[in-house]
Amino acid sequence: MENELLVSYYTIDNKDYLVVNETEYKNNHYVYLCNETDNKDLMIRKVIDNKLIPLDNEEELNSVIKLLVK
Repeated sequence: MENELLVSYYTIDNKDYLVVNETEYKNNHYVYLCNETDNKDLMIRKVIDNKLIPLDNEEELNSVIKLLVK
């Protein structure tokens, strides 16, 4: 029996982005995403009602990125 690895992903603009990391911050859920075919295409998004939302400002980004890329 082989080990199976479940991978979460979101499709954005017809591209699949793998969930590299996830965290909670101030009662919100955040995901760190990487394009499946281009490892230089990265993004961080807030997840609200299972929808990806851009972060509100640079302050939010700076706080969340520290948690996601430890």
